[in-house]
Amino acid sequence: MPFFPRSLLVAVLLLAASAILPPSASAFIENLARDFKPVSGVVIMPAKGEFLIDLDAKSNVAIGDLFTVMQPGEKVVHPVTKEVVGTIDEVKAILQVTRVKSGYSYAKPVGAAPEINAKDAIRRFENLPAIFWDYTGEGEAVYAQVKQALPTLEWQEYAATQATKPENPAAAVGFQGLTFVLKPGKLEVRDPAFTVLRAYAVGGAAAPATATIAPAAGIPVAAAPSVSAPAMMPAPTGAAIIAAPAPTGSSVVGDFSPAIVRQNLAEAERGVWVSPAVKEPLVGVEVGELDGDGKLETALLYAHRIDITRFADGASETIAQVDLGKGRKALAIDGADLNGDGQLELYITAAFDDRLSSMIVSAGADGYQVRKTNINYYFRNVDLPGEGVVLLAQGMGDEHQDFAGPIFRVQGNGNDIQQGAKVEVPNPIRLYSFSPLTANGSGGDSIAYLSHLDNLQIFSASGEKLWEGSERMGGSEEFITRVDPTKRPQDGDNTRDAYLQARLGRGDAGEILIPVNEGDWFRARGKTFRKSKLTAMVWNGQELLEAWHTREQNGYMADFRLADIDNDGQKEVVMAINGASTGLLGARRSSLYVFEMQ
Repeated sequence: MPFFPRSLLVAVLLLAASAILPPSASAFIENLARDFKPVSGVVIMPAKGEFLIDLDAKSNVAIGDLFTVMQPGEKVVHPVTKEVVGTIDEVKAILQVTRVKSGYSYAKPVGAAPEINAKDAIRRFENLPAIFWDYTGEGEAVYAQVKQALPTLEWQEYAATQATKPENPAAAVGFQGLTFVLKPGKLEVRDPAFTVLRAYAVGGAAAPATATIAPAAGIPVAAAPSVSAPAMMPAPTGAAIIAAPAPTGSSVVGDFSPAIVRQNLAEAERGVWVSPAVKEPLVGVEVGELDGDGKLETALLYAHRIDITRFADGASETIAQVDLGKGRKALAIDGADLNGDGQLELYITAAFDDRLSSMIVSAGADGYQVRKTNINYYFRNVDLPGEGVVLLAQGMGDEHQDFAGPIFRVQGNGNDIQQGAKVEVPNPIRLYSFSPLTANGSGGDSIAYLSHLDNLQIFSASGEKLWEGSERMGGSEEFITRVDPTKRPQDGDNTRDAYLQARLGRGDAGEILIPVNEGDWFRARGKTFRKSKLTAMVWNGQELLEAWHTREQNGYMADFRLADIDNDGQKEVVMAINGASTGLLGARRSSLYVFEMQ
């Protein structure tokens, strides 16, 4: 076998990679190099088992980032001039970012850590061991590209790691570095706890030039023109789903001042579908087989009606409308097949005046009809471990209790329902505030809980609080106006707005999905939100870490689903977005935003 110099072999591999991977596929290397770009800083001080470091989001620091804490070593002296040209620094500890604040961040030690002191130098993604596991059998060229893009990592050789990699990806015992896992179409980067830090699409076709796309984040959504157009215009898959952290913006080559950073619109707009705006706010969305035709339909819930719509081949068709009556105010929509006929019934949580008046809507020989009304239950689909998505319910209490009684599984009985087995959850959890999830590596079940202040918390099954986030998440504009027991009738308005909470969901990989709406959190009445995104977080047994999020949209996210809305065999993120009102008394416009997952 002829001998090739190592530098020549690497060059050959890189050339092979550029030949194998189309331009859109190899472009992930640029994102990888940006996300793992080294950043230097110092430790500020210890803080209750963690440490403050002097870097924040302005330095592109994100939750999950790994920093090596450096210890100056032996001096390097020039043999001729006798000048000190540097030091052979050593890694004495590893820190992982847990919270990012303005001007500083929190970081915790990874594994055993010697004494860490103020002013200790830290370096992001430098001098960390790195291994590359190829589960495609054809990834050596990709390995060469990744290694060249991230030269500050201490790479193990490709052949050695391939020989020792597990049959299925799993954390290597005692390994405190980065694991790069190449799967068909995807590269995952995992931390020492084997939590996904970043994920990149590898391979795939380039975007067709004729694709119609949504506006980029930060650019106001213009009102849809009053022309005939398909409800959804297909766009290529890709960058709308952003692996944590989100890119802040890409420079564009051109004659621009260095002080002006321009957004890479072509990249930001890939993989998004947007429906034309409707002059009425959306309340909720559900996707499922509703009428027995073998195709998935989309139910769009407004305050007083439901539009049943089918999306396919870049166009939409409204196949039915269901009038819910002007006296009721719809608050939420959830689908379930309780009668076992293969079709979802729609369970509408609704209010009449200050009490619940929920409904059941389904398709039959007489079309879509309201089958039952005046139900005194809230409904909500929840993904229960070992059971899948289950329709749950809970009742309303007196004026002191918006939620009362047990949370229970709903059982079908013709066009009626009845209480099934209870769901045991610790206080203060209620129906519209929780999602069970299984901890990665802890071996026990845990529950994500959205508090009444919209802080995300993690509870054990026994009720112990395991973790609490410092940032507000969720956010809802849906409410029932109820009597306020703290006010007297003679005081005038003696009512209050009882706000429901945002939907929590589960991704296919077990991550928790939560809307993040930005706006008027502290208003007791008339809450409005102006921006939104969907965030996926992973519980590793100790804390929640962000896995990915959609790009930020202008408008309030009323609801979301992870479903195959266009019947192409692939799930999409479907979001009901309500924009700003047009004038003081103008109608609020709404659209569906659909994000390709791959």
